[in-house]
Amino acid sequence: MRLKAEYRKPLAAGRLLPASPFGASARRVTAFTALRCNRFVAALVDAVLVAHAQPGSKTEDLARKALGWGKQMYTLEHPANEGLVGLGVELWQVDK
Repeated sequence: MRLKAEYRKPLAAGRLLPASPFGASARRVTAFTALRCNRFVAALVDAVLVAHAQPGSKTEDLARKALGWGKQMYTLEHPANEGLVGLGVELWQVDK
C-alpha cells in the first residue's frame, strides 16, 4: 500500500488507522466497491451526515441501514431532504 508522505507521521504516532473492507487485489473503484466502502465506514462511525439522498437511491438505502444499526443520522435543512427527515434523520444544527 502506498501512503502519501503527509500520512506517515500520523500513522507512526498511532493517530491514523488505514482500514479497508477489500483485499490487496482491489485496484479500482466500481459501483459495488463504493457501496461496500460506504457501508464499512458507516458501520465504524458514531454519526453520519448525509447531505442529500434522492428518494429510492442507494444513499437513501444506506441511511435506512445506518438508522437500523442505531447510528445517529443527520442531514441538511432543505426541502429535498424531507424524505430523509421522514425516515428519522435529524436536521444538522449549525451553531451561529
